[in-house]
Amino acid sequence: EAAGRDHWGHAFSVLMGGGRLPRGIVVGASDEHGAYVTDRPLSPEDVAATIYHHLGIDSPRTSFPDRSGRPFYLVESGEPIRELVSTV
Repeated sequence: EAAGRDHWGHAFSVLMGGGRLPRGIVVGASDEHGAYVTDRPLSPEDVAATIYHHLGIDSPRTSFPDRSGRPFYLVESGEPIRELVSTV
């Protein structure tokens, strides 16, 4: 509910570049105010999974033990953004 400190917290922008990322790609869209996602909603976990993918790390399967010995996964619910990994 209070994501983004109650200030347009439902939509955000990310700029990624370098490595083998394709150039000139825009993924998703927001309304005219940039307040709500209107096309292709993604999560911070999707962004993290994309970065790990480009680093060659299988993030959904990579884990480290927490202090109790339970697995702590790098990314629990995200998937690499297909538009940014399809050329790799």
